[in-house]
Amino acid sequence: MEIPSKNAEEEGGEDLHLDVLYPEGQNVEEKEQENDEPFKGSKRSGLRPSIKVKRTRVLREGSNESKDIRLLETESLGKILVINGKLLSAEKDEFILHECLVHPALLFDHNPKSVFIMGGAEGSSAREVLKHRTIKKVVMCTNNKELVNFCRTNLTKNKEAFRREELHLVFKDAIDELEKSKEKFDVIVGDLAEPLEEDASFMRYTKYFYEKTIKPKLNPMGIFVTMAGASDQTNLLEHNLDQCDIDMLDGQIIIRIEGGRLQYLNGVTILASSIFNKIVFSGMMNETDIPKEEEINAR
Repeated sequence: MEIPSKNAEEEGGEDLHLDVLYPEGQNVEEKEQENDEPFKGSKRSGLRPSIKVKRTRVLREGSNESKDIRLLETESLGKILVINGKLLSAEKDEFILHECLVHPALLFDHNPKSVFIMGGAEGSSAREVLKHRTIKKVVMCTNNKELVNFCRTNLTKNKEAFRREELHLVFKDAIDELEKSKEKFDVIVGDLAEPLEEDASFMRYTKYFYEKTIKPKLNPMGIFVTMAGASDQTNLLEHNLDQCDIDMLDGQIIIRIEGGRLQYLNGVTILASSIFNKIVFSGMMNETDIPKEEEINAR
């Protein structure tokens, strides 16, 4: 199912109401409340973040798999998006993650015109892709329609991206859509959950998926980039950037990006982000465990 990306707004410019795109009879509740309790994130590596919250906007969607989508207004990070108790993104710094995910791939492509985004329901990856003047079509494929509706209404920075006619929203499983699609793309972006073995998204990080699903859907010299969190699932081939690359990237940003600049990235920053410390680099180069689909299915 594909729907137009533009909000169903009248010329007055009022915000799209949350339940416009929901089927009739679906139980949707929105409420806003003052909140003095801190948000406590998921415990990881023995640490649990705690963030002071000023107020909360909540969307609850009743279904077989009940979701809890919250937009919390915090003092230090601005608005933060929380899904089922897990922090998805923060207003003050999410641009760093999404610039790093999107722009290096598009800047190294000679002339990107079409991009397929797997996931990315909050719209931030689409926002960054659409900053490139060469882009003619962006397909954002996610099965989380409720989250898309919530974000297109409540995340101010992404509202313009959701209105762009180049953006096509598809509410299906990304793998199924790619496999059935007759289109090929210049760049494919994986904006998915981290590859945890207990999560269904782990299947998007297998050698089989890269070879059988991603590669056939890329145009010649196409690029695939994915968010992998702190994953050590694969090693990396060494790639050294030199001053010529830095100058080229700075020039490409000026020419291609609307406004001629990014908030976080420039040529030097991209160079710096390609360098790992000795411990991390050694661990990645010595990693030999590449997950295979048949092994995951057997677990």
